[in-house]
Amino acid sequence: MRIALIFGLLLLPLFSQAQESTLTVLPKLSEGFQRNFNPFRSNVLATTNGFIFEPLFIVDGDKKHYRLAKSVTYSDDLRKLTITLRSGIRWSDGKPFTAEDVAYSLNLQATQPELDIYNIGRHISSVKQTGPLRVDVTLKQPDSQFLPILADSPIVPYHLWKAITRPADYLNPNPVGTGPFTDIKELTERHIKQCRNPYYWQADSLKVDCLITRK
Repeated sequence: MRIALIFGLLLLPLFSQAQESTLTVLPKLSEGFQRNFNPFRSNVLATTNGFIFEPLFIVDGDKKHYRLAKSVTYSDDLRKLTITLRSGIRWSDGKPFTAEDVAYSLNLQATQPELDIYNIGRHISSVKQTGPLRVDVTLKQPDSQFLPILADSPIVPYHLWKAITRPADYLNPNPVGTGPFTDIKELTERHIKQCRNPYYWQADSLKVDCLITRK
């Protein structure tokens, strides 16, 4: 729900005399910032998930706010979910976002417990790409409560991550994502400034140029 609220703020107009508008975030951290943008690590920087790696959707109570996904539907027996993705989304390096990225990311988490910080492996039987913008997820048993877990599961670019031999140890220092703030302009032990993704799919509606995180 917090991510949904902040996304709402990012899409509202900001009235300022400055040419560059920023939103400052003050996370609860006990240590300084490390250049760690690996969304599969528990010690990842706070603005990685959501702002660099945008979710398929956000669950807010009984509502779903769709982001990378256009729809997510259950089969009648609650054993299978069909994820249909938005068309025209690109990664921040300009490469197209496709179902291959989603199938790879979910399979990565389901088959490598050290990456599965949201425990999707306990629920998933198989993940298959069934079209350029479609992924089918089969569950081990009927589970109507799986959507929040799926919503939290990070999606990373297959064309880059396929070459990473030890993803659990990878810090992903120069992240490529689909979210609004993927360009890391500054990073010190107490200060991070990350700015607009030039290919963000809602760039015309985004009213904030940079996100600043301070300790």
